[in-house]
Amino acid sequence: MPLSIRIRLSLVMFFQSAVNAAVFPILSLYLSAYLHFSGSQSGLVMSMTAVAAFVSPLIGAFVADRIVRAERLYSLCQLLASIIMLVLSFERSFPSVLLVYLAFALVYGPSNALATAIVFHHSPDAKRGFGGIRVWGTIGWISVAWAFGFLWLRAGGGGHEVIDRLPGSLRLASITSLTVGMFALALPARAVPLRSGPPTFLPLESIRILRRPAILLFLLFSLLEQSMDSYYYFGTSLFLRHLGYGPGLILPLMSLGQMTEIVTMVLLGRLLGRLPFRAMFAIGASAELARFAIFFVGAPPALVIAGLAMHGIAFAGFFGSAYIYLDLQSTPSARTGVQQLFAIATGGFGSLLGNLLAGRMLDLASAGAGGTNWRLFWAMPAGIAVVVVSGLLTLFQEARPRRVDAAPAHGR
Repeated sequence: MPLSIRIRLSLVMFFQSAVNAAVFPILSLYLSAYLHFSGSQSGLVMSMTAVAAFVSPLIGAFVADRIVRAERLYSLCQLLASIIMLVLSFERSFPSVLLVYLAFALVYGPSNALATAIVFHHSPDAKRGFGGIRVWGTIGWISVAWAFGFLWLRAGGGGHEVIDRLPGSLRLASITSLTVGMFALALPARAVPLRSGPPTFLPLESIRILRRPAILLFLLFSLLEQSMDSYYYFGTSLFLRHLGYGPGLILPLMSLGQMTEIVTMVLLGRLLGRLPFRAMFAIGASAELARFAIFFVGAPPALVIAGLAMHGIAFAGFFGSAYIYLDLQSTPSARTGVQQLFAIATGGFGSLLGNLLAGRMLDLASAGAGGTNWRLFWAMPAGIAVVVVSGLLTLFQEARPRRVDAAPAHGR
């Protein structure tokens, strides 16, 4: 891959994750502490990304590389998301926030899978090259977490002053979406003809790949893994505030997970050259289990911080490997559709389950006297993690790669 293309793709990943970092880690705190929504209301708002994920990936799979290049569709999604996110930052009532955030999710939804597909489109050796490009997304996440946390939130002083600065996260996301949307217009067009054939909203070739029994079982585990990831983002900022950490420290502390993600992503190609995918998935799910077990204990502070750092191993070990695993199962023409359908299983069903479950559990854990019972809250995802780890170790068998040119280096 030419160095200039690699740099451009790395910047796309940088800004893509920067948008995510400006919104998702602190959104539950914004909804709860700034807008004073209940746990169930906050969970319903945050689940709008999941509702949109049922629709937008199918549209993305139908439009991308058939009507318009994936790179151009990605740019359009980001530019529209920028406008809607700016509107959202001024909304205050529950119905209006719910509807505007749904609109944001609908146009922004395809962008994560499109960004991944674009990298694979331009990568002749995705297994070795993806981790080195994707790691720049993690760097983008950390950059926003520290810059926003220390330069904006902490500058507000303490108490309500800091809470009143939380809408700035949405406006930062708007600016970042605008930036990456404009930058993506400069991505080079690939010398590959647009897909032909009768148009369909269902990517049938991609569906045929994903309906194989081994892949279907993997999608189920991915769904459960994503539900825990969404649960984590819903509860962690509120949990850290309960432990006494100010809003200006929450994003930097949560970014510790992205720091370990950098290390894991950099090592990912080498690890997949020595370990089967099943082992990497199990490592990621085990880190998830360890994180929630630590949060269940809740002390001492150093242990909780170690739990935050587990996030990078959990995400990169499971989902970083998952993107590559699914790419190896895909033909070039089905690649975008496979990644978009994977987004439905994870960002759709998984996020919906995680956010609604977290919102309901927060209300249940806060129902009695004495504040929120955080042990009850974190027991739920810990139980799901046990199911995923056990299932991966006892039930999951890897499907063989479909593409001859994508045979794994470790000779399975």
